[in-house]
Formats: sequence, structure tokens, C-alpha cells
Amino acid sequence: LQFEDCGPEQRHAPLFLGGDSAGGGTALSVVLTLKQKLDLLPAGITIAGVVLFSPWTNLNCNTPSYYSNAFSEPSKDVFAGDVVFHGPPGSNMIRYKRNALDYVGGNTSLLTDPIASPMHAGAK
Repeated sequence: LQFEDCGPEQRHAPLFLGGDSAGGGTALSVVLTLKQKLDLLPAGITIAGVVLFSPWTNLNCNTPSYYSNAFSEPSKDVFAGDVVFHGPPGSNMIRYKRNALDYVGGNTSLLTDPIASPMHAGAK
């Protein structure tokens, strides 16, 4: 992480982070990293808030919701489920996991790393 000096009036401004989907998971990873390594934040800067929209927090893609929310067709006029992966739930989970492996550069240990995959960080 690198912070640019924006002038004296901005040196103590609160830091807000946000993201959607994988960006939400990345924003949460930044928060977890900054909690562990306080020296990365410039003096006087604090994390004031985080806004996450459907963050990708489980890169292992193995929670029940990956199956139950993957696809449903309540009627012919309405679609509910994943907007990108329209296959059967088992196939979708394989595709999600493949994307996750691409996201972490093929390093399978990062699928359960608490920083890369924040669901594994626990409550602390």
C-alpha cells in the first residue's frame, strides 16, 4: 500500500474503502491487512468506514449459498440467480473455483488465506 501526500489539510482525513464483488473482497482484505500492520497507515489516518456490495469473501467457493443461490427459475418471465453463470449449481461452483484460482494466481493456499479470502479471517 502506498499513500500519496495530498497536502496538510488532507493528512488527517478519514479513510473510507469500498468495493463490489471481488473489489469488495479486496477492500475487506485491505482492512484486514491494515488491522494487522498498523505501520502501513500514515500517522493520523484512520479507517472510518467500509462499504461492501456483495463482496467475494470465500475464494474456496464452498459455502451452501454457492449451491442454493446459483440458479433458480421461479417463472418463465423472471430469472433469479447468478447473472454470469447460468449452469447447474455443481457446474457453477467449478467455474467459480476456477475464477478464484485465476484471481490468486493459481496459489491454492490463498483460497483459505484470511487476507485473500476474508471469510476465513474469523471474528477478530
